[in-house]
Amino acid sequence: MEDDLLVHYWQLPEDLFVSLKDEFHNKLCNEVQAFTGHNFKNCFYKVLNCPKWHAERLFTKFNRMTIKELEILREYANISKEEVEINFDSIGNHEDGTIIKNPKLPFHLKDIFYVASHLMFDGCFRPKEGCYFLCFGDGMLEYHKNRLKIFGDVPNNYIEKEHQLYFSYTIGYIASKVLEIPDFKSLKVFLSEKFKNLTKQHKILLDEFVKAMIIDEGTVNDRIRIELGDNERFIR
Repeated sequence: MEDDLLVHYWQLPEDLFVSLKDEFHNKLCNEVQAFTGHNFKNCFYKVLNCPKWHAERLFTKFNRMTIKELEILREYANISKEEVEINFDSIGNHEDGTIIKNPKLPFHLKDIFYVASHLMFDGCFRPKEGCYFLCFGDGMLEYHKNRLKIFGDVPNNYIEKEHQLYFSYTIGYIASKVLEIPDFKSLKVFLSEKFKNLTKQHKILLDEFVKAMIIDEGTVNDRIRIELGDNERFIR
């Protein structure tokens, strides 16, 4: 059952950019060269059907490759997914500021639920721009920083006067795509069918959602009180 909660790299959005550890990257290059019989730095073009200049940049690690490109090369070189996963060096979107170094793959769904839930209640996710959590108090700031480390070396920046902890857009992007939530804006967000079905199957995921709701939107005295915005679909 625990394996059902793991998210491997091949289950992530295929347009994410990745890099491999140098030794393993060289192994992949050598395998492709051997199978194609094309001993040049642009040998990837024979497998990816891409321009030679692009193939050479992937070969030399001048550019990162997408998960889609990696999977095509991996299958061609007959290397297992498991061997590839333990040799990731980085993962991210196109912008340098989104790159997560030393990603701790596979990710766990409860951590993805943690991110998605806080983005829904007291966070912000702007496609191709960035995302942040609101953090009031040192305890909350440290809590988020420590939890984000679960994904690897996640770049982040705290804007104290705004109480905003900005972090890698890649994390929000993964949460959005894996859980099929197209918009985290408070007046537009809703729980996708995938999100709801997973919480019904796994209490540990529901716990993350409820915890985020109480932390971000609740007060706890003799009872718990939750205040939500004017989004009837989300409240239902």
